[in-house]
Amino acid sequence: MRAQLDWITTLGAFPNIHIAILKQDVLPSEDVANPFWIFDRGLVIIETYTAQLRTASRRSVELYDQAFTKLWGQALSHEESGEFVRLLSECYKMDRKDLRAESDSPPQKRG
Repeated sequence: MRAQLDWITTLGAFPNIHIAILKQDVLPSEDVANPFWIFDRGLVIIETYTAQLRTASRRSVELYDQAFTKLWGQALSHEESGEFVRLLSECYKMDRKDLRAESDSPPQKRG
């Protein structure tokens, strides 16, 4: 997991990539049941449990664009998201050190 978090941090340093995390305790203002991608504001791809849906309907693209804009507004800023990911990565680093320290210690006698 730490490698994935570090990779997100690396990607976030590129000028054309913006990371915004919608934290778990934030209730989204939009009811978005499935992940979706908007391409050039002319195509939306929606992933469902059983299929991938594509729509180029102007109205559908506008609706998904509005939903994305609302979700983006609720998310942490790019800077806050970057810091959040770095802190998570450090937590995983500390946990791994603790686990290694525990595994290096001799087994306890049970009596």
